[in-house]
Amino acid sequence: MASELETLCKQFNIKIRAVKTFQKRADWPDATPWSVRLCFDGRTLDVPFYTGSAWIKGPSSADVLASLVMDASGIDNSTSFEAWATEYGYDPDSRKAEAIYKECLKLAPKVREFLGDKFEAFQNAGH
Repeated sequence: MASELETLCKQFNIKIRAVKTFQKRADWPDATPWSVRLCFDGRTLDVPFYTGSAWIKGPSSADVLASLVMDASGIDNSTSFEAWATEYGYDPDSRKAEAIYKECLKLAPKVREFLGDKFEAFQNAGH
């Protein structure tokens, strides 16, 4: 049975192109790196995406959007880096955590712009 997020992706005809890359992560060496392009309503969003070693196929648009919307919502709901770090279990004194936070800060408005007035529907959908 399809998740709510999968149903929304199908309903709004969100397309994905995911290509394996070689952009390994030092903090997750066994992850499979992907270059993902999402297309929706004449807009595109290009993002790197990583899947764990148990995945045998590429990510779906719902998989990628679940992660992106969660990250954007986390930024929207935090008042500071320290609050965000505490909420997500990071050490507020960690430079690595701060780098992740800054990446989420840059990506959040792009995700909102990509989904436009559908952002809230995706935010409230389960996956």
